[in-house]
Amino acid sequence: MPEQSEPFRRDASFTAKVFDSMFADPVLRKRCIEAMAESMETAHRYSPNAWEITLFPNKVHLNVGPIAVLYYSVDRDVYCVVERRAIPEGVRKRRDVHLNLRPGGALSSVPESAECTFPAESAEEVFPLIRRAHNRLIQAASARQRSSAFRNSYSPGVIEYLSGKAGRQLSRGLPYSLKSVSGPSSAA
Repeated sequence: MPEQSEPFRRDASFTAKVFDSMFADPVLRKRCIEAMAESMETAHRYSPNAWEITLFPNKVHLNVGPIAVLYYSVDRDVYCVVERRAIPEGVRKRRDVHLNLRPGGALSSVPESAECTFPAESAEEVFPLIRRAHNRLIQAASARQRSSAFRNSYSPGVIEYLSGKAGRQLSRGLPYSLKSVSGPSSAA
């Protein structure tokens, strides 16, 4: 078990405060929680060791392979990485969605990548439209690096919080069992 650099990363109540600050509207918060939970489960299906969830005081990242594939922050924008070829035309035409379609990939470590940023208030409409493209990018990112580069920032408090709010047990079969998380590892 990697040593955790920040004790708050184990704290589901701190996670709740961060999510409350990002999404004051409970309906919007639930939609974003469900989207993150679905992305975590997708990442786990493709490669159980290739992903991590990381909590910061003002944002939360889902990291897969070498990149952050989904994150929320207090600036109220959703940042989601998708496979560029799978982006639906309807998403490309939306005024509330910003796409970074840089040649060679928005993130060079995953050349198929495109960044998709949109206001959290659009999440209910946009997430279903980009889900296929996002899942395909998760698959590509997990194939690039089979173990996460973000192990030291793993945040089990987010797993605990999301499990309760998403209405499903996310810890079962995921990289680290909540039962094994009791604090920083003392093993060298």
